Amino acid sequence: MIPDDVAIKGGYAGFGEPDPNARDITLYETILSGDLNGDDVEVADVCNLLTEPTRSENNYTVVYCGGGEAALLDGFTITGGNANAPGPYDPDLPYYTSGGGLCCDGMATISNCTIKANSAVMGGGIYIAGYSYPTIGSNTIKGNAAGQDGGGICFYSEQPYYLPTISGNLIKDNTAKKDGGGIHCRSSQFPAIPLTINGNTIMGNVADDSGGGIYIQNFWTQIENNIITGNKAEDGGGFWCRDSLYVTMNNNTISGNRAVDAGGGVSCRWNSFASITNNILWGNTALSGPEISLRDGSTLVACYCDVAGGSDQAHVETGSWLDLDIGSIDDDPCFADPGYWDPNGTPGDPNDDSWAAGDYHLKSQGGRWDANEGGWTIDEVTSLCIDAGGLMTPIGFEPFPNGGVVNMGAYGGTDQASKSYFDKPPCETIVAGDLNGDCVIDFRDVHIMTLHWLESR
Repeated sequence: MIPDDVAIKGGYAGFGEPDPNARDITLYETILSGDLNGDDVEVADVCNLLTEPTRSENNYTVVYCGGGEAALLDGFTITGGNANAPGPYDPDLPYYTSGGGLCCDGMATISNCTIKANSAVMGGGIYIAGYSYPTIGSNTIKGNAAGQDGGGICFYSEQPYYLPTISGNLIKDNTAKKDGGGIHCRSSQFPAIPLTINGNTIMGNVADDSGGGIYIQNFWTQIENNIITGNKAEDGGGFWCRDSLYVTMNNNTISGNRAVDAGGGVSCRWNSFASITNNILWGNTALSGPEISLRDGSTLVACYCDVAGGSDQAHVETGSWLDLDIGSIDDDPCFADPGYWDPNGTPGDPNDDSWAAGDYHLKSQGGRWDANEGGWTIDEVTSLCIDAGGLMTPIGFEPFPNGGVVNMGAYGGTDQASKSYFDKPPCETIVAGDLNGDCVIDFRDVHIMTLHWLESR
């Protein structure tokens, strides 16, 4: 249990080492385990964690966090929690059935942790209770299982006065028997402030029902700069929402997700309203609406998005509405190395397919960030998603030359955004007044300046 105002850090060399204070969370792994007997065996299928006999005596929850704002948990591996208390799930008494790895009931910061191979009825990896608002940042949350909702993270609230921030995490290969393979967020009362999900990689998660990557119900949500790939569900492979009046999705890459029924990429139901800008929806699959599915009076407005097949790849039921016009395109985004589904030797059986991760930086003759090399590389083609985002969207940290217009996709507005190309080598020096970086001061630069005239940001 993390006390109020206490920082707990793992990853130190420790007693007996030449420098006990040396810290490297990979080299000096510090493990917090719920395996009381030390006999846990690995499971071939993450779904079996809750029922694996060697986990029957494990702690319900490994870490309980009820501390104040200054409480910190940093640099641990958290594993072996099994919140499998008998009886039905009770949202008023969740702590024996929720949050196998970590249960948050406060305002702590959870960072640089690996939360893996935990299980619970709700929130296999992490459960966030209703009145808490922790910061979940820069963690790896993988291979956790939920008997109901939220394989990776589950946030359930009756009255969300404050909301958590889920930022910069790798959320992969988690599973939920019901909804929200990666992230599940649900509230019975609409919040007054938005839930923020930004800068995460959410991939390879599975929900038997809805929302393979993300499930949102009755929330005001801002979802930005995420890579959502290779997730699976019956409905809404990548993202699914219901009863949510204000969902904004900006600069996300949603690709390679699968839905058995509808909405391989994005699915909105029961009077939801979503506004999506500068996103790439490409290569998602479903029986109906491979890229987008709208049902039950829902509305989706897409501006400056790259959507494979355009409206032809969207399923819109009578009474729902799709606006896919302003600045949107239907062109190959030219990903550096897109992920793919590995058939594992049985191409006729999709049930055992696994997701192989990819690289979703956009190819550019002006320069693309190569994470493997840790530097910039030059491609033979340039993605049409570069400099194709909303004209009024700030370019943020995009490196020069950036065209003065934000890129589409998850890296748009970041320091890893692919560089602009103007059919010639980039300028050797930055010229005052050359706002788009084409080495010429002309009407294009004046146009960019007028668009952002008198902005405070």
